[in-house]
Amino acid sequence: MDKSISHNIDEKKLYDDVSHLIEITQKRTLREISRTGVMLYWHIGHRINHDILKFSRAEYGAQVIKNLAAKLQTKFGSGFGHRVIHRCSQFEKSGIRVSQFITEIPPKEIFEKRLHDAIQRAREIESIKLLNNNDIEE
Repeated sequence: MDKSISHNIDEKKLYDDVSHLIEITQKRTLREISRTGVMLYWHIGHRINHDILKFSRAEYGAQVIKNLAAKLQTKFGSGFGHRVIHRCSQFEKSGIRVSQFITEIPPKEIFEKRLHDAIQRAREIESIKLLNNNDIEE
């Protein structure tokens, strides 16, 4: 006796739907990791520059960064070496607002709709200007 139960399941649609959910979640996760990483690097730089070095002389700062990097590498691995820690310090000193890096880009469909709407508004404004100019000339 066959114990399989026949259901009207569209397996391809189910697969496509679940695949789409996984892809969306992966993209969101990557964006969040990137955003968190940028914030981490900025905060490391801020802590070094303002709280520890207080913008003191370069030789002292280089030694502090070197010592900190050596300890961080021991605990967290090569991703926190001297070069990375030094760049964190430079990043914070650059004056770039972190918000510039963590602004979320909307999904493609929303972005395209906003772009289309903006183009339409610009065309309408241009048409009104042309009509007004033609009225003035007549």
